[in-house]
Parts: sequence; C-alpha cells; structure tokens
Amino acid sequence: MPYQRDILIRVRSPYACFTNPLFRSERFSYPCPTPSAIRGMLSNVFWKPEFQWVPKKVEILSPIEYFNFYGNEYKTIPSLFNLTPMDEESKANRTQRLTTGLSNVDYLITAQIVTSAQTTDAQNKYEESAIRRLKKGQWFKKPYMGIKEYSVDLEFVEKREHVHKSPAPINKELGIMVFDVFNPYECFTNRFDRKKNLIKDKVLRSYFNAEIRDGVIHYPDFNDSAVLKDGGR
Repeated sequence: MPYQRDILIRVRSPYACFTNPLFRSERFSYPCPTPSAIRGMLSNVFWKPEFQWVPKKVEILSPIEYFNFYGNEYKTIPSLFNLTPMDEESKANRTQRLTTGLSNVDYLITAQIVTSAQTTDAQNKYEESAIRRLKKGQWFKKPYMGIKEYSVDLEFVEKREHVHKSPAPINKELGIMVFDVFNPYECFTNRFDRKKNLIKDKVLRSYFNAEIRDGVIHYPDFNDSAVLKDGGR
C-alpha cells in the first residue's frame, strides 16, 4: 500500500447535526462528527471511483454547545405531480419534529485518501487534486454538517501549527457510535464497475465505541477489531 498523506481540513459552521439513530423519531446529535459524515462531507469536495476518504481523527476546537428547535415536516415525501399543500390529506401528513443539534462548531479533521488495488495512477495525483480544490474553495455539491441545510466552510491547513487554537478540554465517553453503512474497502470494486454492471454497494452497518480524550476523537480502521459489524463480519 502506498504512503498515505495526512490531509488537514478545518471546518466551521454555525449549526451541525450528526444524528444518533438510537433516538429514532427525534433528531439528537452526537457531540462530534461520525466517520461517515466526514467521508460524505469531503466526497462533496472531491471524489473519484478509484479512491475513498478515510477519516483518522477530529480535534474539537470549540466547546460543545447544543440548540433545540421544532420544525414542521412531512411524514412521507410528497409527490411532485400532486402538490396540494392545503388539503386535509396533506395536513394529516405533516408533523412537528424536534431537532437537538450542535451550534458554533469548529473542527480540525485529519483524513487520508486511500486508493483501490485497481488504481494505476499515483497516489499523490488524487491527494494534490483534493488539496487544490480545498485551497480554491471548490466543490461538486455544497458540503454540509450532517443535514443539508447546515452548510460548512472548509479550509485546507498546511501544518497543524498554523491553527493557533488548541482542542477544547473535553473528556467524554460517547458509547456506541455509527461508523458507516457499507464497507469502504469493498465498495471500490462496485463503484469502479458501476458504469458497466450497475453493481450497488452492499449495506453493512458498522459501529465502534467512541470516546473524546483531551478534545480529540480517533477513528479506528474499518478492519480493526474495534469496529463492530452486522452479523459479526
């Protein structure tokens, strides 16, 4: 496996919500991002079928603050061909939902780009492309903090000492956290062949026991024994 460079990205947003699925009907955020949320955020900046973003750790640079609000939402997705917002059926389909999210978040993310075995191009080709897009503020889809309405500002950081802010003094056991919903290494083959065979990624839910130590959360590798998978895989 080629050497993987640590890419540092500082992300800031007035709002964030990394939903804990244990709360079911109401949105209640984890106190920090999940690995899949970071992967999705960075994939909106730069993604190719030949590689995958792998988050390594997050430094929490601001205190954890929560906010609450009720929002009016539809229980099911309304049809674009039958939009009748004032009829009785539409009213019955509405509900109020509580969201408990994070406010004024500031993170320093350390992530790597991991290429697949099928990739013939040099590793640093994708790393340099990602860094160039981060420096220019380019993205395919606007990156967001868990929910699309919570957009985020991303900033590439050349060296850790360029961030004149230390992690917040936070020590917290988070319990079981969602790691991802598929195997990030097996998905290479599926995505690489998708144009020809239309193979979809297999759903494989995974979890890990998360903890924040001195304001930093470290993410294990997917193949590490610390990552629990459906069916014990």
